[in-house]
Amino acid sequence: MLGLGRCSFAAGKRHAVWNVDLGLLNENWLRVTLYCVAATACALAALADRRAGGSTQRQAIWVALAACVLILGFGRELEAGNWLTDRGRDWARSQGWYADRRPLQRRADLALLMLGAVTLGGLLVLVGRRLGDCLPAATVLVLMATFISVRAVSYHNVDQLLYNREWRGLRVNSAVELALISAMVCAALVPVSIRIRHALPGKKPGLGSN
Repeated sequence: MLGLGRCSFAAGKRHAVWNVDLGLLNENWLRVTLYCVAATACALAALADRRAGGSTQRQAIWVALAACVLILGFGRELEAGNWLTDRGRDWARSQGWYADRRPLQRRADLALLMLGAVTLGGLLVLVGRRLGDCLPAATVLVLMATFISVRAVSYHNVDQLLYNREWRGLRVNSAVELALISAMVCAALVPVSIRIRHALPGKKPGLGSN
């Protein structure tokens, strides 16, 4: 039974034993909702930057981040990842190499992880200063894209880890995705809170307001 918490009393004992069930966090609607919250947070960051007199380039980056997160949310709602995985299986069967797919899946996962690492490195080294306070959110987006891509490949060992390992009902897949979405929300709302605080009477403008 799904629920965030359940308290059971042992017979003959005076204390309550809490048995927390986190299975509700596996629900698809919750992650879709959080994606929408993250997209809204990025849009608010763009608006806050505009009102603070920030650069149009940074505002465009925030809008692009909001659009990307919203697309990921629609993909989660439509279960696009599962659809792509199923189409890939059908194609592998039609080509006759489905039985030998695992070495190819392993290479694909390694290639995606390397691509994510290179993209992240380039983001931090080459354009990190230009991104300013957008950098944490952009970093999280790269991690999100890498995770979703690796998951879509559906390599057996990765699937075993993501879907068959759980803690109090919460699957690893859900935990990682929720953590990444939450990190995106925080990465977007921190600059917003800083600009709001600096906009209060007696506060100086923030460093990113020029």
